[in-house]
Amino acid sequence: MSKHPLSLWAPPSKSVTHRAFILGALSGDCTVENPLLGADCRATLAAVEQLGAVARLDTDRVLFSGFDPQPSTDPIDCENSGTSLRLLSALAARFDFAVSLTGDDSLRRRPNGPLLTALAGLGVRVTSHDGRAPLSVQGPLQAGEVVIDGSVSSQFTSGLLLALAQTQGPSRVVLTPPVASRPYLDLSQEVAAAFGLTWSVHPHEGGLRFEIPGGQRPRCGHFVVEGDWSGAAFPLVAAA
Repeated sequence: MSKHPLSLWAPPSKSVTHRAFILGALSGDCTVENPLLGADCRATLAAVEQLGAVARLDTDRVLFSGFDPQPSTDPIDCENSGTSLRLLSALAARFDFAVSLTGDDSLRRRPNGPLLTALAGLGVRVTSHDGRAPLSVQGPLQAGEVVIDGSVSSQFTSGLLLALAQTQGPSRVVLTPPVASRPYLDLSQEVAAAFGLTWSVHPHEGGLRFEIPGGQRPRCGHFVVEGDWSGAAFPLVAAA
């Protein structure tokens, strides 16, 4: 038996990769190192390119070198990625042209009603199949206040926070209790902060209240995707 220590690296975080691809594309000049390149994250990468990002995949990094928002004649195919659909629906709502998003049969069965209702309340023109994809959003998104059921997907809130941070004027997002998947909201805040987007979080009647200054722009020349702790569980257990 070898007595030499063995180093194993945790696989890159899928959740961080989604957010880094979106914010890296919006930065216009950014290198995202160590991304997870599974089907879901590739769907996000293809989507931001379809929206106008200039990107090049180079082994274990993606180089973004420009972003010029432009309408597409074809719907954005999010495949089976709910994260892609929800985050990109909110971000695309900032544009003054219609953006259509769809996915595979499974994704088209997943509800998005709370997010679409919130977007409509912020001035976005929304069409959908009873809250499900295929759906279309057309902005521009306006600053304001929205209330969301905190017990449903945190992806709705993450998408709104990222989009409203870039919208002119202050906004507020209130999550009613119970708040589900709080760690993913914290993750969105951490990745956003690396790209220069900030907001504050406060307890609010058993839920949460987010205060977003607005008028911010993502800027980050280099971002490294961290390892996924859930993916590291298997080698950690083996070592134990």
